[in-house]
Amino acid sequence: MDCNEKECFINSNAANNTVELASENETTESYVGTSMRFKSQLLLEKLKIKNVLCLERKRNVEDDFAEPEFVSKEIDFKPLTKYLAIYFTASWCTPCREFAPALESFINDHNDEISLLVASSDSEETPFKDYISGKDWPYIDLSAKETISGLQKRFGIALLPSLAILNIETCKLVTTWGREAISYNSENCLSDWDSGDEGFHWWHFFKFRSFF
Repeated sequence: MDCNEKECFINSNAANNTVELASENETTESYVGTSMRFKSQLLLEKLKIKNVLCLERKRNVEDDFAEPEFVSKEIDFKPLTKYLAIYFTASWCTPCREFAPALESFINDHNDEISLLVASSDSEETPFKDYISGKDWPYIDLSAKETISGLQKRFGIALLPSLAILNIETCKLVTTWGREAISYNSENCLSDWDSGDEGFHWWHFFKFRSFF
């Protein structure tokens, strides 16, 4: 896996395996069912997601000043928002660490509109836990490598960090340019997604650079 200043390359063949969430011959109802079932279980099953975890701070009863310790806890993941962002990342990816604060800020500011699920390419838990500790980010069990790899192929993800934005209400993939949208168009990307736009175009990048 090679990295440069902007991204890390994970799978050169992933971009050739992109598929849509729903085919033209299948209705949204066949995926949605009831609203709550879709938001909590059906979406995860459709995307082959299992073992959704979250880090929980473990309190040291003997020493209140000790370094915080975080332990993995399985949670009942129920995104109650319009959008679900699947964050493809890794602790060893420097660009991922650089983007994480902007993503955390965006999710916190719009937590009534967008939920986050982390799909990490990490193989070791310790550096990954250090990477997301204190962020309260739900994530797919690192041992579910086939699930994470399948998601990468499903959305054509070949670079880290990448952010796939899904519309939970319509069961449609909105964009895989979520990272760029948040980086260069954070004030308007949600409204762009509402209107069916990807939220990022190349002119956003040049506009951002010309600002300095």
